[in-house]
Amino acid sequence: MEQDTTTLTYSINFDMAEKIGRNLSLLISSKKCYTDKQADTNDYIINSNPQEHLDRIVEHCSDTPDYLLPDTPIKDAVFRIFLANGNRPMTAEEVSEDLTSRWYESNYPRDLEPQKIAQILEKDHFYCISPHAE
Repeated sequence: MEQDTTTLTYSINFDMAEKIGRNLSLLISSKKCYTDKQADTNDYIINSNPQEHLDRIVEHCSDTPDYLLPDTPIKDAVFRIFLANGNRPMTAEEVSEDLTSRWYESNYPRDLEPQKIAQILEKDHFYCISPHAE
């Protein structure tokens, strides 16, 4: 069955994370840039709101050279795209375009076609990405 890569949108589902016991503060803070990670303590991360970390990634980290390196595993890279875009609902095609534009000169060739990204989005459970409820 062909997946819809142009209209079906996805986002990080905070409710899903809570239901399965995933600490999104810990997960999201781990994607911050090197400088910001140094300022965080474990106690702060565990007791913080995930939105604080998401906002910091949008404001600062997503623009740093170490945020999304070309050798980043593809599932992690997809998650980082959602974070960099403030968890705005995105289609597989939009995620594909964003990754392609960031990695256009990469020495690590990847299959970034929308269909491949759609498969990753459909099968994700670890990062709590799910179809966005309108």
